[in-house]
Amino acid sequence: MDARFSLSLALPLALAACSTPPKPQPPGKHPGLEVFEKVIDEPAAPDSIIRQGDQITYMIAPSASNPWVTRFDASCSQPSGSMFYPTKRGMQAFSDNDDSSNLPQPQLQVLQRSEQLKNACAYRAVPDWRALDTAPVQDWLVLDRNSAIHEDGVLKIWTSIQLANYQAVKGYGQIAQLHERLAIDCKQRTFKPLSDFKVDDNGRVYNGKVNLDTPMMPQAQADSGQQRLIEAACQPAATWARMAMPPVRTPLPPQLDTPKTAPAVLAAINTLQLPEPRLTLQALHYRYDALVLNGMKITGVQRKDIFSRDPQSGQLLLQPVDSVLGTKLLLTFRGLIELANRSFDRNNGNQVEDSLHVIGLSFTGDWQRLPEHSEVAYDLVQATTTGPFTTTVTCKVGAALPASQINPALQGMAKPLSCSKHKTATSEWTEGYHYLEDYGVFVQAAQNSPLGRWTWRVESVR
Repeated sequence: MDARFSLSLALPLALAACSTPPKPQPPGKHPGLEVFEKVIDEPAAPDSIIRQGDQITYMIAPSASNPWVTRFDASCSQPSGSMFYPTKRGMQAFSDNDDSSNLPQPQLQVLQRSEQLKNACAYRAVPDWRALDTAPVQDWLVLDRNSAIHEDGVLKIWTSIQLANYQAVKGYGQIAQLHERLAIDCKQRTFKPLSDFKVDDNGRVYNGKVNLDTPMMPQAQADSGQQRLIEAACQPAATWARMAMPPVRTPLPPQLDTPKTAPAVLAAINTLQLPEPRLTLQALHYRYDALVLNGMKITGVQRKDIFSRDPQSGQLLLQPVDSVLGTKLLLTFRGLIELANRSFDRNNGNQVEDSLHVIGLSFTGDWQRLPEHSEVAYDLVQATTTGPFTTTVTCKVGAALPASQINPALQGMAKPLSCSKHKTATSEWTEGYHYLEDYGVFVQAAQNSPLGRWTWRVESVR
């Protein structure tokens, strides 16, 4: 095994590790029970104890009497707790309910009375985070006053980076905070990282590692964030009390590289010579209802669209924030036509290149004025494995209405468009938009597609 004890597992269960699964048990005995009985009297690894208010997560490391790595999630005051242990399928919860990760009631009572949990809660008190800075668009560096202890002239303290933007990870999770426990010799100006963990957007530990036998290093070898935290930690404790408590923070969506489209596509848009918008739209908050093909009805789902201008292409960047769709960044023609995109692969959390491969675009009709009761259209050409594929979309322009009817915060006029994307003898794929003239943005209103029907309501505007 490597000297660094590495732990990782896909959300949301537990930290994986180099550990042997328990032997098969006789019929009727849960395979996790053998593990529980072995580890419940073992102490929590001090460098693994993550605490968020009353909730605590810690690891039991292998020992001479215990060959397994296990993880406990528990409350320091309430009767709730889970244990995750290694199996051939990865880390699994010890539970008597397939729909829950909670411990069986007898083992939960044992955990609540155990010295293991009591000592872990006593060792890691409720955090008192103090921030070095709280600039709105930057990651925040914070340290936990209540975690500071001195052992043999070395300060041990938990630090954290509260991220400005979520980090995408495997599955549907997003990382909001990076926790690290440091050992610091302030006199010698040396340090070493004892452990680090990633905490997701639900406050759960996603993965992490505990470092074994790492030597102390010169402070100059720390990264810039660590150096600032070390300098702050080496100040008198009274200085920490004067540091600001960080406000509650919800990070922005994960950052994606800007999608790019073909020069011919941008040239076609430029030939329209559309006027620059009078006002800037930064974000729209929607709620939408859906009736999908299998008959399932979804109501009141929240979605936020964040808008910005790509300085290189001049086109509108749209980032939908939607728990159903995941994180994407779209390069669009004014929110109506998707020209290129980037997203995250939910299997590994890596960025995915453009899936559209748009190579051509042309327009017909009066796109400058969008006269009421007129018809406009566009042809979108995409590269495919069998050659270029062209989609023709025709839009009918309705009667203009005050944009305030869509949302009171909107100014100017709005023109409704009903766009037909595909039509057969038995069905038609249509999408409805409102063109906000003063903002130069098409916003979604409805969709009727082979997958189902959607309706959007704009709830707030920024």
